[in-house]
Amino acid sequence: MKIIRYASCALVLVLAGCATLTETANIRAEADVSPADLQLRLDVLDRLADDAVTGQHSFGVTSVDGVVTLFGVVPDQAVRLRARHVAAGTPGVVHVDDQLRR
Repeated sequence: MKIIRYASCALVLVLAGCATLTETANIRAEADVSPADLQLRLDVLDRLADDAVTGQHSFGVTSVDGVVTLFGVVPDQAVRLRARHVAAGTPGVVHVDDQLRR
């Protein structure tokens, strides 16, 4: 049954020509996120991008009830600590779960 569902989904995406399976999964995941958590995620990403140290790197960020999770790969401990500091300083963040790795 799963194979048929995924095959149907793939056919629709190919015919539509406007999304990939990954994009569809991301949209579905974001649909389950509250507007406040989505806004908080965007605020943290904006602050990370604007920071002199963290702005040179890419981060994954999720938010659930004000708990922000940072994930991805960083080059060193200084970038990791700065990312945690920037995220924690974002209004609305109640806790930072650091899942960054080197």
